[in-house]
Amino acid sequence: VIDHPSISGAHFELRLEGKGIELRDLDSTNGIWLGPNRVYHAAVGPGTAITAGECQITLSSVGDVEVPMYAEDRLGEMFGRSPAMREIFARIVKLARTPLDVLVTGETGTGKDLAARALHAASSRAKGPWVVLDCGTQGRALIEAVLFGYRRGAFTGADSDRAGFVEAAHGGTLFIDEVGELPLDLQVRLLRVLDRREVTRIGETHQRTVDIRVVAATNRDLVQ
Repeated sequence: VIDHPSISGAHFELRLEGKGIELRDLDSTNGIWLGPNRVYHAAVGPGTAITAGECQITLSSVGDVEVPMYAEDRLGEMFGRSPAMREIFARIVKLARTPLDVLVTGETGTGKDLAARALHAASSRAKGPWVVLDCGTQGRALIEAVLFGYRRGAFTGADSDRAGFVEAAHGGTLFIDEVGELPLDLQVRLLRVLDRREVTRIGETHQRTVDIRVVAATNRDLVQ
């Protein structure tokens, strides 16, 4: 993860494949470059210099990386004594100490929501609001209104101004469950929130500044 204003919320990914390392642009604003050439999908390896926004990353091989285990067998509502679980706890705590937005992936029933809540509780935002949006249980129109808020008269039934969950999470964490179910056009609007920390209510033209961290969860491959 890279914390820099020229880096989009979801800028690029590196994936270890059978033939080597696959680099893929995730529809970033400033793109990824290999030398003078902008690329969207390429095979790379150790020694490759990648330019993303104003940042340059050089890939290197460091062999096996040891992840320190968390000292306790419980983190928030999560419990596990195995080395694998305690490594996960350590990763959650490490991420919690950064300002970065986080995507939690895994099969249904693996405790993605518990991991997200533990991350919030271990962060400097723990005393701020914890706001949850489940994209898998609501229709598109309702999700848009609930997530971004709206102005009075923006649509039938909008009898008053209302802040959305993005604004409600100001100073805390917005957890978006099943983010893969979010319609693509709303994903684009959400990326703008991540990039600029600004939100525009339905029916308005001006932006409102928000101080939030977004933790999203999905059981889907969002690239596909």
